[in-house]
Amino acid sequence: MAVNKLQVGLGCGGFVLGALIGLLIGGASGYGIAGILTSSRETQAYLLVLIVPAVALLSGLTFAATAAWLAVRKGPALLLLSAPGWLILLACVVLAFAWNRTARPASVTIRNQTTKPFHNLFLGSDFRRNQRVGELGPGETSSSFSIDLDEPATFAGLEGRTDVDGEYVRHTLPRDEASSLPDGDYVWVVGEDDGRLTYSFERAP
Repeated sequence: MAVNKLQVGLGCGGFVLGALIGLLIGGASGYGIAGILTSSRETQAYLLVLIVPAVALLSGLTFAATAAWLAVRKGPALLLLSAPGWLILLACVVLAFAWNRTARPASVTIRNQTTKPFHNLFLGSDFRRNQRVGELGPGETSSSFSIDLDEPATFAGLEGRTDVDGEYVRHTLPRDEASSLPDGDYVWVVGEDDGRLTYSFERAP
């Protein structure tokens, strides 16, 4: 009976610990997993609602089965039951590293050379990799953001708005330009010409 209580206790503790770790793994690998299932970015975003808790549940059950086996170290049933879970979790970790890997690291800043403040500004051309810049006043330069020059989605777009009703900060670099940049740091410069916003993506000084 004592052994059974120990198994139950370790199993419950393992499930809670595994579920928490699974949430982290699911969050980091979610888009990588979704990308295998569909090429639609919107569908991938919806799938995260299912993928993250599914990975957390799998991780919890895997940790629970392993912890329960460690309590007695008898019989292969629990160990065999947890083996597929460990393999799937390992695959998720690999996908997480692949999704978040930075091949050519660089940094970019955003410079507001207009007379208008920018609100709710985001850097990136893909919502899955966007970084929030936030507010940027006239004449201000943002802090630097880490990007991957081999992944144009991390830097090739700006999205936000000004305080003028109906005016947006919105621009995306052409694919040919964004995919052929040399190594180095860069700066987005948003200017103003005859009341219209202008955009340039330049090497940082």
